[in-house]
Amino acid sequence: MEITPHIHAIETPLGPAPGRFVNVYLVYGNGITVIDTGFNGSEKLIYEDIRSSGRELSEIELIILTHSHPDHIGAAKAIRDLTGCRVAAHPLDAPAIENISHMLLKSPAPGVPPMVGGPVPVGRLLQDKDTISLGKGLTVEVLHTPGHSPGSISLLLREEMALFTGDTVQVPGRAPIYTDPVALVRS
Repeated sequence: MEITPHIHAIETPLGPAPGRFVNVYLVYGNGITVIDTGFNGSEKLIYEDIRSSGRELSEIELIILTHSHPDHIGAAKAIRDLTGCRVAAHPLDAPAIENISHMLLKSPAPGVPPMVGGPVPVGRLLQDKDTISLGKGLTVEVLHTPGHSPGSISLLLREEMALFTGDTVQVPGRAPIYTDPVALVRS
């Protein structure tokens, strides 16, 4: 779904539960930046959006992971393996992205693929206030927003008046998930 000409949102299924999803965002600058990747297998939906936008998969330059949970990193390996793009994350979550738990690499139920396709190297460590130029006048500012996970980040794209929060902003009516409730409130 086009949010702006530069930002597309893709609702990727959150396991077998109907009506639950994780948002993946594509930012179309000079290249393509993927913000979070959904569970393993979500790459197919990402590729469909890119192709339907008249762009090429080879234009994917960067994956930015807002945190290390499986529903946000699951398809990162497939995308990186296909394109050779860089993966970026906060240093406090990078170890979990690079060294995936064996449980995440196993099928949770018969006929259901593993949640995460595999570990990926984090080629760029993102700190609070870092900026990333995406071309076409687009710049992402990194905001360290811990609480959901130690290395949770949000991404501010001022030119488009967009803030990508990962899971820093919790879904109302659902049990909150956090590693540090005080840090989450501060964030």
